[in-house]
Amino acid sequence: DSNLSIWGYEALLFLNVPNPYIFAVPNPVLEPYLFETFIKTHQEHLKDKRFTFNLSVFAVVIGAENLKKLLKEYPNLYIEITESAFLPSNSENEWFQLLRSLLEKFPNRFLLDDYMEGKTTFLYQNLKDLWFAVKVSLPILKQIQTTDFNSTLVIAEKIETEEDFSLLKTKANLFQGFYFKSVLPEKFYQNKTTLQID
Repeated sequence: DSNLSIWGYEALLFLNVPNPYIFAVPNPVLEPYLFETFIKTHQEHLKDKRFTFNLSVFAVVIGAENLKKLLKEYPNLYIEITESAFLPSNSENEWFQLLRSLLEKFPNRFLLDDYMEGKTTFLYQNLKDLWFAVKVSLPILKQIQTTDFNSTLVIAEKIETEEDFSLLKTKANLFQGFYFKSVLPEKFYQNKTTLQID
């Protein structure tokens, strides 16, 4: 936050694979596999630290029943809905209805990534009171009024410099970016896990 307190961690995957576009589109097989592998390897950390994990709407809807079990079992686990061409763009869409039911069941456990990019604006506006937080990149955050988000937390992304941080302190609740690697003790970001994908 603005006082450099740690709210939680985003689980990021850096893959050494021959096809760098493996995550360019939602993958209903690979996404759940990596998600469950992450949980298995971080069960101890999940007991006392908050983690967010990125999933497409496709993966969330397809794996809804298993996701419900995991969210109940791990109270410190949060899901970031990623932007893609597959996001629903009308409220009659079946995926939209299934996503709404999940957010209603777990109203403080879902974050909307890349707000105001692609179809994310529609999802925010139509599920406004159900998101725990929206993540907004620095260039967009500079141009909008965050008072419109009411009780939804605003997370500023891509904070790279002290100037970025100072500029947005009054516009966001939480902050994310490489800048914090330079100002926080190494113990907060040194943990890495190598996953073997079979």
